[in-house]
Amino acid sequence: MSKYKIRKAVIPAAGLGTRMLPATKAIPKEMLPVFDKPLIHYAVRELLNAGIESILIVTGLGKHVIENHFAIDSALEQELIANKKIRELENIKNNTPSEGSIAFVRQSHRLGLWHAVWCARKWIKQEPFFVSTPDELLLAETSCIQQMLNIYEKINDADVALFAAMEMERQQTQHYGVLEPIGKPEENKPFQVKSIVEKPKPEEALSNFCAIGRYIMPAGIMDKLEKAVANKKNKQENNLDLNNNKEIQLTDTIESWLENCTVFGCLYKGERYDCGKIGGWVAANVAVAKQQIEKQNNETQSQEKINRENEHWRQTIDALNKIEHRKK
Repeated sequence: MSKYKIRKAVIPAAGLGTRMLPATKAIPKEMLPVFDKPLIHYAVRELLNAGIESILIVTGLGKHVIENHFAIDSALEQELIANKKIRELENIKNNTPSEGSIAFVRQSHRLGLWHAVWCARKWIKQEPFFVSTPDELLLAETSCIQQMLNIYEKINDADVALFAAMEMERQQTQHYGVLEPIGKPEENKPFQVKSIVEKPKPEEALSNFCAIGRYIMPAGIMDKLEKAVANKKNKQENNLDLNNNKEIQLTDTIESWLENCTVFGCLYKGERYDCGKIGGWVAANVAVAKQQIEKQNNETQSQEKINRENEHWRQTIDALNKIEHRKK
């Protein structure tokens, strides 16, 4: 067992979801359904199933429905009971996290994903923590979070960062943070990261290993984010932000982190769907629907087998009863 247990996770959910407009004009992209559950539900369940105890969701204006989704609704439960909708009631109860396991904080200024993470600094305190982006839906027999925890235990150092990564086509590197590995990455093993470049042009990318929205970060990253936020605000106030980029990027902090500390990557084994765009969201719905149909078919077959076995035993018991009756 690792000495350094990850207990907390941050889910940034404050973005506008502009790639999904007009669907996200009134509905947060995190609440768009994938089969029968909203997208953010999968991110929360992935963390809780891996043993994460506390989750902080960073929201923005108009995102109150996310809080409503995870709240206990006694009136709804009573309505389901009154109408004898037991299956629906069980589904609601089974998918509602325990009280106190999820908290919320508001990102007042839209300054990007890592500014949202910085908003969690007082809640994180001095612990390593997960960052999970909900628009990345990852489906695997062993979840991405669990895969990362298994590798993190091998590293056994609370001062390192660990990024989940996948090998992408070269043309896709312009959409991701690209990792420059030291050596050749292998499955089930951490690989050290030399540098990280945010959304490089394909011809300028140092590799095609890309970060995919699951991170274990050391508590010390908050100090780096604090400086990055202050630096960004100072540049904006003095009109020195030549790129006019308001967002705090991971690269604003990680390069200085690499000077003194270690960043690792680990290859994720499973399927990935970018639900921040229409094509990925549709593909995710199809994939999850197939999974659910297969699960239902397996359950039906199992039940039919149980029914057949039960029928066999019923016939056997009837036969034995008849024999016993004849003896009498």
